[in-house]
Amino acid sequence: MKKRERKLWLFLVPFSIVFFIFLALPLLMGIIQSLLSLDHGNVGLNNYIKMLKDAFFQKSLLNSCIYFLGNVVLIVISLIISILMREIESSRLVKIYESLIIFPYILPLVVTGIVFKYIFQPQIGLFSKLMKTLGLRQLANIAIFSHPATARIAIIAIWVFVYLGYMVTIYLSSLRRIPQSYYESAEIDGANMLQRTLHITLPLLSNTLIYTMVTGFILTFQIMPLIWVTTGSGFGLSAGGPNNSTMSLDLYIYLTAFRENDINYASAMGVVMLLLTYVISLIPMKLVKEVQYD
Repeated sequence: MKKRERKLWLFLVPFSIVFFIFLALPLLMGIIQSLLSLDHGNVGLNNYIKMLKDAFFQKSLLNSCIYFLGNVVLIVISLIISILMREIESSRLVKIYESLIIFPYILPLVVTGIVFKYIFQPQIGLFSKLMKTLGLRQLANIAIFSHPATARIAIIAIWVFVYLGYMVTIYLSSLRRIPQSYYESAEIDGANMLQRTLHITLPLLSNTLIYTMVTGFILTFQIMPLIWVTTGSGFGLSAGGPNNSTMSLDLYIYLTAFRENDINYASAMGVVMLLLTYVISLIPMKLVKEVQYD
């Protein structure tokens, strides 16, 4: 081994140690733990078979898929806002708006959840007062987080509000890297804003779109703090309600591990969640192809 190669390996050693201790080893232990049965103490696929019959697991997985659809809404809205901001970037208000829109993302998710829980309080919340002002008194009396349909919609709306600034910042930075000459040439050829967006902006944002799709899907499995705060009370009691209508997969894994003390079954669900994340994250990479203009 050459001297230069030995030096490079020495630089990799600290990262390799950290990777092994905090990532590789816990993952290996989780896989082994998932093969152990709490009831019988034997090794096998009992925990994975149990998932096929577990109605709560299926419900939490379905809810996580619904939350992922919320990320699709987030991507569309943030992309539209980014394109509009790029069109009027010469305005000073764009810089101010760009600074303000990232603020919800900076705040801890728990804090945002607490704020919105009070906003959606019936009768006394800001949402209730807004409905009364608009003359919609029937909507003002609804307990948003006490009904399955409205609770899901509210969680998705808060999720979009939190990560909107993050997505807009990513798209806007990518839009600024697209040469303005492309748009000027298209305008000379008579292309309108919609045509410029479809034939120039979206193809050249292919890499960014892949990144936001993948990260959005991964973030879906980290929605537990928001559900814990908005639907739970006290120490997270009744979190995921009403009637488990908002129960996400990561929340169900947590409750199984630390409320029911079934680490083995929780580990099995964690392994399935990891595999789902990996497989589904590959889909946009295969469907969306990078486009480069010379």
